[in-house]
Amino acid sequence: MRIETEQIPLVLTALAIALAPHAFTLPPWITVFCLACWGYVYYLDRNKLKWPGKIFRAIAMSTGIIGIFITYGAALDSEAFLGLLVLMAGLKSLELDSFRHRMVALFLAYFLVLARVLNTESMAAALYMAASVACTTAVMIHLNRKNTCLSSDMMLAAKILLQAFPVAIVLFFLFPRFQGNIWGISRSAVGVSGFSDHISPGDIISLARSPAVAFRVQFADPVPDSSNLYWRGLVLWRFDGKSWHQGAGIPVESFPASDQNLIRYALTLEPHENRWLFALDVPVSAPNAAYITADRTLYLKRIAYKRQMFDLVSAPFHAAQRLRPWEQQALQLPDSGNPRSISLARTWAKQSFTENQIIEKALDFFEKEDFVYTLSPPGLSGDPLDDFLFNTKAGFCEHYASAFAFLMRAAGIPARVVVGYLGGQKNPFGDYLIVRQSDAHAWTEVWTAEQGWRRIDPTAAVAPERIEQETGAGILADRTLHRTIRYPGFVAGFLEPVALAWDAAANQWNLRVIGYTQQQQFSLLEKTGLPKTRAHTVLILLLAIGIILLLAAAIIRYKGVSTRRRADPVQQSYEKFCDKLARCGLPRRPDQGPSDYAHHVGSIRKDLKESVDSIINLYIRLRYGPEYQIENIRIFHKTVRKFNPGSSTNIL
Repeated sequence: MRIETEQIPLVLTALAIALAPHAFTLPPWITVFCLACWGYVYYLDRNKLKWPGKIFRAIAMSTGIIGIFITYGAALDSEAFLGLLVLMAGLKSLELDSFRHRMVALFLAYFLVLARVLNTESMAAALYMAASVACTTAVMIHLNRKNTCLSSDMMLAAKILLQAFPVAIVLFFLFPRFQGNIWGISRSAVGVSGFSDHISPGDIISLARSPAVAFRVQFADPVPDSSNLYWRGLVLWRFDGKSWHQGAGIPVESFPASDQNLIRYALTLEPHENRWLFALDVPVSAPNAAYITADRTLYLKRIAYKRQMFDLVSAPFHAAQRLRPWEQQALQLPDSGNPRSISLARTWAKQSFTENQIIEKALDFFEKEDFVYTLSPPGLSGDPLDDFLFNTKAGFCEHYASAFAFLMRAAGIPARVVVGYLGGQKNPFGDYLIVRQSDAHAWTEVWTAEQGWRRIDPTAAVAPERIEQETGAGILADRTLHRTIRYPGFVAGFLEPVALAWDAAANQWNLRVIGYTQQQQFSLLEKTGLPKTRAHTVLILLLAIGIILLLAAAIIRYKGVSTRRRADPVQQSYEKFCDKLARCGLPRRPDQGPSDYAHHVGSIRKDLKESVDSIINLYIRLRYGPEYQIENIRIFHKTVRKFNPGSSTNIL
């Protein structure tokens, strides 16, 4: 088999394109190891130097395997397998001096593309994977076609992929779908961010600087007023003097609701690797994959490792009810600390006749005492709430929610902190809301005998623009496109519609492609007139037929290859002979028969003329003449095995 060293840069390019999406998710040393191998191979190819031998390759392989074990240990998870696959792609490049190894390297490129599915299912990744497959296919075609230009091979690769596209569409809709991860490997969510089960001063600020999407919402009815777009997440009951935590002993409960004033919507939750689900304040029921507790918190039955869509129902107001025994924890205060805050609240309680009057005094205090709403509040020392309320007077929403809840408890009013999101950005291309991490918010709920639990947002007293915003206008005045980097007006005016259009397309991809479930497949078949049981039978038959066809193709392929190998051992030895000459710079051209090849070699290497003529003459007699005897075949194999053309530096 001939050596065409100009093909090696193309193979390396295909591998690099396939590796690129993994480069920043792998441990840096693996990417550097791969690039070093490829750079070394490219250097050898450009300078026509000798390829590394078995000892060098063995040392490189041992070093890489040891590095994998040090990095991942004995854990055989998806990340370890991906690291090993990338390592193999780097090591395989050290053998690109033969056609067979170049083909194997291209197959590794296909596996690198496929491995991307373990990390992301986004539309951008799918488009990149398609481009990488097209590139790898074009290089493979170029290696197998003779005397063609790369551009024509790229056109052929694109044509092949387009021809395969209708088949892929049919298989996507009809081939049986599996619930969960077919490989049984847990896949980490990418870009995970969100709330933890407690908050401290500064926690929500870190989210407010993130443009990552938390969830998307599509309403069945008109979108509620922007001031009512509170997305309820966690309810925090226990305060230790600095942080708020979830409560204890909160029962699971159902909430009967009338059909009046209900808001129905579909929420697509991004993976956040936790078990809570966000809903418009306040949810009245839980979907099948979740349950609802008595403080109106929705919990998923399984951790959100992947994107999921839920049909939710909310009502705009809490129903008034008595304070139950487990809710007495809403009056808990730390044993010590923040004396000035406690004194202020108790003064309000003495001066007021009703709970609502105390609440109004607290809101007036935040409005009139020159408090500042900021993303960069100063640090708090000593008693943090006293320091905030009487010294710094600058904070973000969690500062105000925490301080307000503490003041209410000190005045004898049950209070709790709720964290979630506020508002959202309307996408005109898809008629849905995008709620980002930067929309993170905290507010307070207080209990009064007249109204039950009531939402109070003290941030509204300090920064009303934070609450009374146009939907989609963004919460912070200095945020452009939900980024921390500000762009010139004309750039932002161009980028925002492009970003929203892309998000709408990606959302449809997530819903229609990634979210295409087994149940939707059954529904599609039922629309053709098939009953559910028969539709299930059709899917099983399709799966069985597919497996049978794959097995038949594999058997035919194996039989064909093994038959060719058994039928023509002489040709195999001849190819080994040609490979030996090719490695020392004497490749056989496609248009050269055995005699022409012998003459060509003899004219360049006169020292090899006699041995080459002897081998090729014997090959011609065995391959084309009547002297196909076992003894002559053995002589031919032995002669080829002993043949050593030497280094290319001996060429005359």
